[in-house]
Amino acid sequence: MPTGTVTSRRFAKRRPGQDICSAALSLLVALALADGAETTAVAAYSAAQGVFYLADPNKGGASPTPVKIIGARSNWLPVLGAGSYEFGLYDPKTGTFHLRLEGSTGPLTRSVRFDGFKKGWVPVAGDWDGDLAYGVGLYDPQTGTFYLKNQLTSGPADMTARLGNTQATWRPLVGDWDGDGVTTIGAYNPGNGQFYLRNTNTNGAADLTMRIQGLITTLLPVAADWDGDGAWSPGLYSPARRSFYWRNALNSGPQQGSLKLAGVEAKAVPLARSLSVTRPTPAVTDVGTPSGSITEATIGAAGGTLRSSNGRLQLTVPPGALAADTRISIRPMTNHAHGGKGKAYRLLPDGQTFQKPVKLTFSYTDKDLNGTTAAALGGAFQTPEGYWHWVDKPVVNTAAKTVTISTTHFTDFSFVEGWSLRPEEAKVLVNNRIDLAVKYCYPYRGPDPNKPDPVGLGMDCDGAYSDLAPLVPVTEWAVNGVPGGDSELGTVKAAADNGYIANYTAPATKPTPATVDVTARLPMDGATLLFSHITILDQVRTYKGTFYFDQIGFDQHIEISSKANVTWTQFNDPDSADNSTAYLPSGNIVADITFGGCDPKRVNIPIHTGTANRPGGMLRVFSEKDPQFPKYYDFSLEGEPIEITLHCYYDYPENKKPYTLLYFGSGIGGGGAGCPLAAPGGGAASGVMPTYTDKSKLFGAQFCAGLSSAFWSFEGIAD
Repeated sequence: MPTGTVTSRRFAKRRPGQDICSAALSLLVALALADGAETTAVAAYSAAQGVFYLADPNKGGASPTPVKIIGARSNWLPVLGAGSYEFGLYDPKTGTFHLRLEGSTGPLTRSVRFDGFKKGWVPVAGDWDGDLAYGVGLYDPQTGTFYLKNQLTSGPADMTARLGNTQATWRPLVGDWDGDGVTTIGAYNPGNGQFYLRNTNTNGAADLTMRIQGLITTLLPVAADWDGDGAWSPGLYSPARRSFYWRNALNSGPQQGSLKLAGVEAKAVPLARSLSVTRPTPAVTDVGTPSGSITEATIGAAGGTLRSSNGRLQLTVPPGALAADTRISIRPMTNHAHGGKGKAYRLLPDGQTFQKPVKLTFSYTDKDLNGTTAAALGGAFQTPEGYWHWVDKPVVNTAAKTVTISTTHFTDFSFVEGWSLRPEEAKVLVNNRIDLAVKYCYPYRGPDPNKPDPVGLGMDCDGAYSDLAPLVPVTEWAVNGVPGGDSELGTVKAAADNGYIANYTAPATKPTPATVDVTARLPMDGATLLFSHITILDQVRTYKGTFYFDQIGFDQHIEISSKANVTWTQFNDPDSADNSTAYLPSGNIVADITFGGCDPKRVNIPIHTGTANRPGGMLRVFSEKDPQFPKYYDFSLEGEPIEITLHCYYDYPENKKPYTLLYFGSGIGGGGAGCPLAAPGGGAASGVMPTYTDKSKLFGAQFCAGLSSAFWSFEGIAD
């Protein structure tokens, strides 16, 4: 089991070791990770927004993906993780790292407190022991000492390392400088532009020094494996230009590569991560929370059965599995398993063991087969460290539509798919393109029993970056059974040598029916077809999604933090004079009001819709063929003008002289996607209006210095 992982919860009894070392998914015997595969990402973090802007340096980074961290504080400092967590924020007041395990928008769900921290220490992150799981660390600029933790549990550092002859003005830098899989220490001197790098996490002078010539020395240092050769090298980030510059070689010389992040604020903090791997990298996830009614029964030596409240899971305890009467429970949970389908289930008592294997039978529907096949279905359980472990030898009954697995212990279990075609379902406008890929959620161990790869541990098969590459080729891509498709159904074409990635291009006119099946054929057990259901739209009539909006006061304190669940409905002719389609909003806003001197208050406010002539808010989406504003859009919304009573104090913070303040819901919302914009490409506050790549998906973030920040995601739906 890899070290350096977060302990989510402990079980009363461990599962026997021989059960943990079960073989992996039998049909994945031909899967492996290409030697030297590399996962690299760069990012810029906006503290005001709580948003990481993530980009792949191999794809140019022109349109970084925003990931909002719910609950982030503006004074927290960012780190990027891999394997054990994805994003982290460090609270310098308490010495606590707050971590998000999953690579998507959401809350921070783990906390790791650093014992012995001091004010002014700087957070760092890396794989300090080469176990393919990031740890965290702190750097003391006064002494040049790194305090590093492999285990993501609260307590003191697991090791310390001091880089000799540093000065307080130097900035910490970590990376795998020699390509051995271990992240080690370094520093950057902004006085002379020199990097000082050490190949071990021990006390001593730098093993090598270098400079990136031709750049001003006050840029911000960052390091990654920029070219995928397994060894890291330093880079520099220019906040003014929102650009990374780097050298691939570990010697002095001019820059050898660059990347510009579009739409990022100047104050954003640069970050990078790389994970040099020669085997699949498992990933931990959050532990689920209760989500449904619990069912219970007393089962003894004679055995018995129990079914979950939603009817999707049946537990069968055979005679002799229990020595005495035991209260058995099934509690539905939110499902964070890799390839998880439906609910997860916590089987109680947690950690209960059995003298004979018990059976878990999951029921599935035709919808569960979207993107996958019955042969790929199975079950997994979550380990104490937060990994998901495939259960060997699932029994699939296609007639009864059930999957049965066996276990000798209780914990959290999930019904999962081993591999699938992603996306399983999607919408695309006529003439537009969508990328598809066959992704694998659980890897194959390999033929060598001495190989130290984790057995059957789940991968992040939903993320943008995947290091598990199937060697099983897709032998044929088709649309509705037509190899390669045609002009009426749309066309599909392989985009990789082994064919597991493809591009589907929608036809010029919407077909009848509007949904087509794009299929990937795999040579497994003869032939396996994976389906992706693609709906072609000729016009988006409605968008649905969420909009987060923070209003910032004069003291840089967030006065209003709100989330709008909004539906945008078209009301104008898309061929109107300004060549844009307009939509009116509806829905509700949940807002937390925290004015200085007032008691905090949470309110639920309807979105003000208005009329076409006098809208309360509007979304405008310009045509991709518009000569002036191609692929631009903007929007604004506001709450209904209802009265909100706030209890405030003249003598804040003593709170001895109260008074009542009336606020109006119409003041809650966002204008111009969170910033006042005069026209596309204009507006002093934010610089540019957002643009889309696919008109059916509008997402992004904006920051108005000293005014507001916003984050949104709207998806177009069919008529």
